[in-house]
Amino acid sequence: TIHTFRAVQFCLLANSLPIILCLIACLHQGERLDHRSCEALEVVLKSLHFDFINLQAAQLEENGASSLLDMISYYESTTHLDISDNSSMGTSSWKALAHLIKQSVRLSRLDVCNMPMVDYPAQSLSKALLTSRLTVLHLRNAQLSGVPLYTLVGALKTNKTLQELHLTNNLLNSYQDALQLGDLLRYNSTLQTLELSNNPSAIPFVSNPNDISVCVINCCVKCSFKILDNTRRV
Repeated sequence: TIHTFRAVQFCLLANSLPIILCLIACLHQGERLDHRSCEALEVVLKSLHFDFINLQAAQLEENGASSLLDMISYYESTTHLDISDNSSMGTSSWKALAHLIKQSVRLSRLDVCNMPMVDYPAQSLSKALLTSRLTVLHLRNAQLSGVPLYTLVGALKTNKTLQELHLTNNLLNSYQDALQLGDLLRYNSTLQTLELSNNPSAIPFVSNPNDISVCVINCCVKCSFKILDNTRRV
């Protein structure tokens, strides 16, 4: 059975499990999770499935983050994971996240925002996306301009499951960025929504009344999905 955090807390309270309730409270946005806290959460993750696990700004330590992500992967604990604002994640944590993305059959939405997706993180995430089952991916403010975007697009061109990609506030403004987005739209057959708000206007988009969008790069590429850019009205 799928539970939301609120429903889980109610059920556990009714069954007088205060220890597990305290552990679930640790999963609120902004709660610091050290290695011991992450290990203690296994009793919850192996027993319950969640609609949403919010680890945003949890100040995850390297060992704690990798252990927690391994548990979420092993127990198939959630359909939506937010791990944004954890910039101290290191190599082992990104490996664990990549493994989760590749292996999970339940995870459908992932938020990795306000974290630099450069070098190893970009490579690790992109490789995982080759075989993932994600349908929604939020990468807001992830420093994706340039080589990281090239790496990401290289994986997503053949991805067959992703339906929404949110690239808000990534300083996408170069000619090469435009070419990469053009390739993504040209070769990916499943993407339905591409959000590009709060990026410089050097990559313009216009929409016709039928919601068939045209990406203006070096040539016009017609795409049968919506491109969202709330900063421009044409």
